[in-house]
Amino acid sequence: MRRFDSGGAFLGEVWLSSATDNSNFRIASDPGGDAWVSGGANDGGPAGFGVWHVSADGLTLISSAAVYGAFDIYAGGVAVDASSRVWVAAAQGLNGDFSNAKFALWRFEYDGTLSTGFPKDQQRDLGV
Repeated sequence: MRRFDSGGAFLGEVWLSSATDNSNFRIASDPGGDAWVSGGANDGGPAGFGVWHVSADGLTLISSAAVYGAFDIYAGGVAVDASSRVWVAAAQGLNGDFSNAKFALWRFEYDGTLSTGFPKDQQRDLGV
């Protein structure tokens, strides 16, 4: 992840471990100004998603977590609540087949650990 000033001058960068280079990434900030990024991650198996916590200056990776499963998992969006818990909406499909996708919601604590009781998911027949 690279940081630039308002004039476009490069300020620095931080490496997002396990991030894929062919994914959509989303970013949200917490009440303290830190950035939370969600996007594609891969460890060599089915596609997954990562959540990276980056310092407010954009130069330090504070924590990261990756979610992998037996199916491909794609992150769709990220939000941070007032308690600095991170919410990620995602979809799961078998080898990229989302005709009978499972939609899920993950919540991570400020330290990057998965919250108890998550993910919450719902199977849905999209009729595709």
